[in-house]
Amino acid sequence: MIRTPLAQTIEIEATPGGAPFANCYDFGAYLRNTLAPLDPVAIARDIGLWNWLSLYYFDQLCPSRSERTRSLLATEVYVLSPDRKYRQVFRHLVRGPWYAVREHGENAKVLLIHTERSGVVLATRGRIFEELASRQGNLGNRTVIAAAQHLYFDGKINRPRLGASGYGSGSVRRFAIVVQQLENLRHPRLQRRPTALITPTGVQRMEGEATVAIHIV
Repeated sequence: MIRTPLAQTIEIEATPGGAPFANCYDFGAYLRNTLAPLDPVAIARDIGLWNWLSLYYFDQLCPSRSERTRSLLATEVYVLSPDRKYRQVFRHLVRGPWYAVREHGENAKVLLIHTERSGVVLATRGRIFEELASRQGNLGNRTVIAAAQHLYFDGKINRPRLGASGYGSGSVRRFAIVVQQLENLRHPRLQRRPTALITPTGVQRMEGEATVAIHIV
């Protein structure tokens, strides 16, 4: 149970339905739905809230191993500090999933459901998340994330497409580089519908009056 500054009481569970979260998307969706009565702008800046939730879910974020030890990650993934630098904020294991699902809905699946093997579901950040969210302009851009969802996530099997998190042609790494080039050019396609960003051959960028197709698939 959370008692908010606005005197609202929010009921929250560690394991809704009696089982741990299956992935970071389910975690983020639960947080978005549970915290929906609260002002999103206010709670986004509420360091105390996110640090409290980090402690509340700590057994899932950093579970105890058989020898009763824990494998801790960097402090910033559990604890937000007052300066709230972007690198720290986007890596926070509780606020990050909440923000991604709140901003992008089901399109956040490409960020939060990954193929990396790890026994610690909520503490693992897939390569797609790191490549896209590490660039501040991407995580808040609905066009970019929707395009990534369209290109790299297979809804039939509910996981990223094979090779999406690699380094070669067609990978999300290449996609992120192209998006950065478009951002540097202040390209209007980054503010339009996702299909305006995607072409049959990949992603387009504008140089003067000429449209150049950059092949990523």
